Amino acid sequence: MLVYFTRTEEERKAILPLLDSRITLPEQLSDPQEHHKHAILGVRISHSGVDIGFMVHSRAWVDVMNILNRCRKPEERARFVSHVNQLDGIARISPSLVLQTKEFSSVHIEQMEEAVLNYDFTIFFGVSLERDAKELRTPAFVGLVNKTLSSCLPIYDFALWKHSQDFLGTVAVKKVKEEKPCITIGATVMVMDGPFANRKGVVIDIDNQGFARVLIGRITLKIESSSVRILPNERA
Repeated sequence: MLVYFTRTEEERKAILPLLDSRITLPEQLSDPQEHHKHAILGVRISHSGVDIGFMVHSRAWVDVMNILNRCRKPEERARFVSHVNQLDGIARISPSLVLQTKEFSSVHIEQMEEAVLNYDFTIFFGVSLERDAKELRTPAFVGLVNKTLSSCLPIYDFALWKHSQDFLGTVAVKKVKEEKPCITIGATVMVMDGPFANRKGVVIDIDNQGFARVLIGRITLKIESSSVRILPNERA
């Protein structure tokens, strides 16, 4: 069971064009759960216990890539690490890596990026209680929830994509002015712009309108062929 705060209905509609413009339809339809499309603040109850705090599923790529692209700037990366360090709880940044929030560093942002591109899981920053934790059976639990969610607000505000906080645009990269070789299926390429800029992928299909389908980890991206660069000596 999950109770959470997220975007308003109007804000949720605003990100639909972003989804439609880049991620292929089958990719979008493979996971219809609403809370897997947006960063959230909430309480999740499962058979193992209770999680309280900030959560964003790896499929919520608008907010996930907003975080990762924002953290490409050293000052923003330091700000994000500081927000996490100020929490008193845990950070779950991959299916197999959980650490104390005080231990979170810029190195873990890179590990988080690798994980979200390759696995389905929920990034989590907050308090996690075992099912037999005494806090769950006392009136103090309500206060713990309020305190934790309030403490996670800076992370939520940092992560959430909005028009005034858009880090999904073109990321500055050096483009080499040279005749581009013909892109072929199986080629390893570098995405040159957009939210997935500077990330490697493999071309799995090309249509007759100049668009390529590029597999980046487990994500299939639809992108103009002119927006990718074949990596030297890496064509299939």
